[in-house]
Amino acid sequence: VECVEAGRADAPEAEQLLQHYVDPMLKAGVDCLVLGCTHYSFLIPALQRMLPGTVTVVDAAEAVARQVERRLLEVTAAQPPLVRSGEPDEPAITARHRFFTTGTPDVLTTLLRTDLDPLPEVQRLAWRNGRLHLIEGSSEDG
Repeated sequence: VECVEAGRADAPEAEQLLQHYVDPMLKAGVDCLVLGCTHYSFLIPALQRMLPGTVTVVDAAEAVARQVERRLLEVTAAQPPLVRSGEPDEPAITARHRFFTTGTPDVLTTLLRTDLDPLPEVQRLAWRNGRLHLIEGSSEDG
């Protein structure tokens, strides 16, 4: 996870660490590897190089994204409809994206910089007593 959050999923040390975890599974005859963390999606290219074609890799990231989408739709369905400003070419709302990470905000900001303009707000979260809490002063302004 640390290598991925540091933006180094393709670094040699990440691949060595991954190999350390994969080798015992290969020796045990693994035929299916379920990626139980959305960070692991970034390691799929390295896993494909390490694993024989007989091993199925199941990536949970898409299922997590679908669940987030379902929950957002449930939450927004209860909201009142948007009212247009009256201008035909003006959007009803201007989208504002906020991103949160339990890693380093500037790493996520760097990853987002290639896809999003203007750069969104990225804030750091930390687990405390089984819940995520916002770390004050963690916002990265683009």
